[in-house]
Amino acid sequence: MIGTGSDSQNLSVRFHSATRSGAVCTDRLWEQWLDLADRVGRHVAARPEYSVGSLRLRRTRRPLIVTVHRGGHLVALAPFVVRRYGLLRIARVMGDDLGMVSEILAEDDAAVSALWSAVAGRRIGVHLDEMDERDPALRHIVDSPRWRASVNPGRPVMVIDVPQTGPGAVGLRSRGSRRRLRSTRRDFDEAGTPLSIDILSTADQLDANWDEMARLSAAGVSGQDRTDYLAPPLGDLVRSVLRREATAGRLAVATLAVGRTAAAQLFLVRSKNTFEGWLTHYDPEFADAQPGHQMMESLVDHAREIGVDRIDLGVGTNGFKEAWTTGEYRAVTVTALPTSMPGSALLVPALRRLESFSLRGLVARVRR
Repeated sequence: MIGTGSDSQNLSVRFHSATRSGAVCTDRLWEQWLDLADRVGRHVAARPEYSVGSLRLRRTRRPLIVTVHRGGHLVALAPFVVRRYGLLRIARVMGDDLGMVSEILAEDDAAVSALWSAVAGRRIGVHLDEMDERDPALRHIVDSPRWRASVNPGRPVMVIDVPQTGPGAVGLRSRGSRRRLRSTRRDFDEAGTPLSIDILSTADQLDANWDEMARLSAAGVSGQDRTDYLAPPLGDLVRSVLRREATAGRLAVATLAVGRTAAAQLFLVRSKNTFEGWLTHYDPEFADAQPGHQMMESLVDHAREIGVDRIDLGVGTNGFKEAWTTGEYRAVTVTALPTSMPGSALLVPALRRLESFSLRGLVARVRR
């Protein structure tokens, strides 16, 4: 079902919900969505395979895709799922609990303004979790007189600015750190189990190595309170997304082998000139090989060779990320209600607590 609206700048807003057959997105909208994401998007989570695919894991969620068009041209899109609390309807971004930074796609300020005005006009509130703070759509909803918003600063996302010259970690790690990585490689060579690193990028390579990748993912989370993203049913979505990104020429999977044994892997997806890290797995048995550091040294070289100038290390911090980072931004949470809703000033903080609690419970169920 599609609802429409319009504004004075020749922009039309449409609300797309699931049809009786369960379809959420027509083929035409899918292609327009991909094109918009390629033009203005920073993150893989903004693409339709990731967003719509996440609905297969959360079948009780009600999708609502809001689009803004200028003539026949798609200029903004927000992929929501909506839940009700009595008369209150709250929208979240599809797939916001799967570990990736999200964003609202918009070509310009007028398109963003039209989108939020239309959502406010329907009295739908929003809880936008793990959003890129650089997203102009967030600034609009926070500053708009039609919305009452609360911003949680969230968690840092560390990034690496790739040096224009190399090799490897020169300019990123100290001479002593680079010497230790070389020494580790020599030690493994002398033990008869040399370290080797490959960068996989095609769908065929992904398929050929998937079983080994799934084994490594399971080994990496064994005995820990962490989600195995490559185990079904979540693994089915991840594989589908990665295959589509590989077909589009945007995938890079760094793999580290010790001798002939797979020891670690790092999945990245390209958006424009940035590699965005999604999943990292390593077998704890090979921790002394410093797998993350070894792979990143090769990835920096690979990124430089193909014109990638930034590597996004994903949400959260750890010692590995801190050792390599050259900067950061924040993955923030914005909770907002239209000011036309009675009691919005009191309801926003209550809604923020309620939605944050609901998300923690959902993540806990996924982990079990």
